[in-house]
Amino acid sequence: MSAQGGQALGTLDATQRTAQQWLVRMQEASRSRNYTGTVVELHASGAMAVSRVWHAVRDGQQFERIDALDGAASTVYRHDGVVRTFMHQSRTVRTERRDLLQTPPGPPGDLFVPPYTAHLLGQERVAGMDADVVWFEPRDALRFGYRFWSERASGLVLRVQTLAPGGRVLEQTAFSAVQLDAGAEAERGARKGFDLAGYQDRSVRMRATTASEQGWGLREPVDGFVPVGCYLHVPVSSGPGDERLQCFFSDGLVTVSLFIERQASRHNAVAVVQRARGAAHVLIKQLNDGFWLTAVGEVPPATLALFADRLVRLR
Repeated sequence: MSAQGGQALGTLDATQRTAQQWLVRMQEASRSRNYTGTVVELHASGAMAVSRVWHAVRDGQQFERIDALDGAASTVYRHDGVVRTFMHQSRTVRTERRDLLQTPPGPPGDLFVPPYTAHLLGQERVAGMDADVVWFEPRDALRFGYRFWSERASGLVLRVQTLAPGGRVLEQTAFSAVQLDAGAEAERGARKGFDLAGYQDRSVRMRATTASEQGWGLREPVDGFVPVGCYLHVPVSSGPGDERLQCFFSDGLVTVSLFIERQASRHNAVAVVQRARGAAHVLIKQLNDGFWLTAVGEVPPATLALFADRLVRLR
């Protein structure tokens, strides 16, 4: 993290902030503030999703709840790194731990410089609040650009757009209404429990590990991305051999996930498959010895292809 602390970043002239300083400020605001609001997600394809969000902090712990307001009925609860997702129509619940990742990337104390240049474009109003508009210009073609609307007083992100080369908006996520420092309302919503009775448990057991410990690695890094976590996860109801390795690489703003697993039943499948939805891309590739790779991330498809090409079996 930058030597500039959260309070100092709040008073630093917005025109002087680096991309790293903007990221620290925005991340700290999302973690430390109580808020509630309605979020609208739009994709270039025209697809839209609306959700209601509650976020609360108490005694250093984070609580969050997200209710889907359209599409399949679902509720996501988060308590620090423990995330529980309820799918109400199928009556299933899945619990995962997401606290194994380092944010920002790198060992504690390391100065990680995201591969973006920040440009302050001006100020606009979003959901009735004044916001700084900041463009994160990517320094290479391995990542998309971003435009953030950061609430001027707190730093909370009110709107974010993912930009293709040339400036086309791939997707946008924004508050249509938000209440900062919501206090009791945010805490009641975020900490509201949910009875597991009547739901089928599809949780996974996860164990922290490293790619090299599992016999995998990259023959050379992908520029701007560093490893931030890796674990094995096994569905609670699964049998031997169902383990799946998941490793994360981040550039400080976006994350690429590499899933590696044995799938002997897919031996006749197409060797390489690519899919896209908005900014999110998926690459599925057949490896040796019955292994398959699934690479996922909000990055250009060429970036996923680089990860896939550089992934090697160490033993």
